[in-house]
Amino acid sequence: MIPRPNPPTFLDVVHPFLEACPGPTAAARGLRIAALQPIKGVPGLSATGRNGFSTDKLGTLDGRQYLRTLGDIAQHVPCKPEYLSEAARRRGYRYSHALRWIRFLHFMALKAEGYPTQQIVYPLGFSDAASVTRFVKRLHGRTLRQLPSVPLSFWVRRAVEDVFLDLRRSGA
Repeated sequence: MIPRPNPPTFLDVVHPFLEACPGPTAAARGLRIAALQPIKGVPGLSATGRNGFSTDKLGTLDGRQYLRTLGDIAQHVPCKPEYLSEAARRRGYRYSHALRWIRFLHFMALKAEGYPTQQIVYPLGFSDAASVTRFVKRLHGRTLRQLPSVPLSFWVRRAVEDVFLDLRRSGA
């Protein structure tokens, strides 16, 4: 009997988004920290340290704050939030927008694992289910129910396009 390959982890799926970041090094590292922070329930994002950086400082999200803002990330890089924002802007993207996409990808990864929205709300730093709906609507112009049911890899490709390749912003 031929063994089945392991299903891809979150790191495997989100890798194209992390590699698309045009820099600088501190900004790319910050996005990696945000994307790979330990989240119980997402395959590959455990606190074992296999996800590409030391999780000793972060712990798990059980009782810990989800890293979602420029300030949160700047503390772990370490640099000033203004530096991350300005460095990203000089390279044609918005750092805060990249962080919103990472949060959305975490949300969709948990949904794909079968977690109901009510269980995802607090670990990802939302105050209630309505705030998730508002968040998704601001990011996509649709409610969560209106989004297509597609694999996480689809959303990663959309994130790369929207954050790093949005030709509407560049005037092309």
